[in-house]
Amino acid sequence: MNTNENNNSDKQINSKENEIPKGYPKHIILIYLNVFFSSFSSFSYDGVVSLYLKQFIGLNEDTATSIKHAFSMLALFLTVIGTIIDGYIGMYYTIVSFSCIYFLGEFILFLTSIGPLGAPNVWGPAIALIVLSIGSAGII
Repeated sequence: MNTNENNNSDKQINSKENEIPKGYPKHIILIYLNVFFSSFSSFSYDGVVSLYLKQFIGLNEDTATSIKHAFSMLALFLTVIGTIIDGYIGMYYTIVSFSCIYFLGEFILFLTSIGPLGAPNVWGPAIALIVLSIGSAGII
C-alpha cells in the first residue's frame, strides 16, 4: 500500500469522525412542547395567583403579593438545582421527572381550589405553589 492510499483512507476515517449529524432527534418536539406548555401554564397563573389569594382565599393584598413573589423567586432559584440534576441524569430524564412533579403541583392546586376539598384554605395553594416551583426547576 502506498502512502497516497494510506492518506486517503485516513481522510475518510477522519471525515466520518468529524461529521455533524443532520437534524434533531424525533423526540425533541416532545421536549419543546412540554417546555412551551409548562411555561404557558406558569405565566398564565402567575398573573392571577395574587388575585386568587386575595379574592378567593381572603388574604390581604400585601400578603398575597408577597406569596406570589416568593413563589416566583423560589421557582427561579431552584433552576440551579435543576441544572445540577440535569448534569447527572440527562436533559430528557430531568424534564420528564420534573414535569411529573409539576403536574402534581397543578393537580394539588386544582383540588384545593374546590370548596369541599379544602377551599378557602391557604395551606392547599401554598403547598401547590411550592410543588410547582420545585417542578419548574427542571423544566425552565
